Amino acid sequence: MVTTNSIVVCSAGTAPNRQQRTITRARLQRGPGAAARSRDTYLAAQFWRLARRIGKKKAAVAVGHSILVIAWHLLDGDCDDAELGGDFFVRRDADRARQRAIAQLQALGYHVTLQPTAA
Repeated sequence: MVTTNSIVVCSAGTAPNRQQRTITRARLQRGPGAAARSRDTYLAAQFWRLARRIGKKKAAVAVGHSILVIAWHLLDGDCDDAELGGDFFVRRDADRARQRAIAQLQALGYHVTLQPTAA
């Protein structure tokens, strides 16, 4: 067993025991917590979007998985990291965001009429 700064690595085909898995899990959960506290980033937006629906702990696991996937893609291919931004999920589906805002205003008792701005 070799302990690095981030995870526990076992060699010669041995499986990690419960203590090693606990250490690895705890260390991998630090990243999503820091990502959630950052502002205007994709990972923070993903964390808070998921935390509303499934809770903070499961959202932290999902964001941790996203961090591992991003790291794998950066190490596997010769590519640069492109930050998607905190408004990625709003920009991804603008029609859905517009309809949700209209529905919220109508639920509050307002009559909504939208007119496109002159660009």
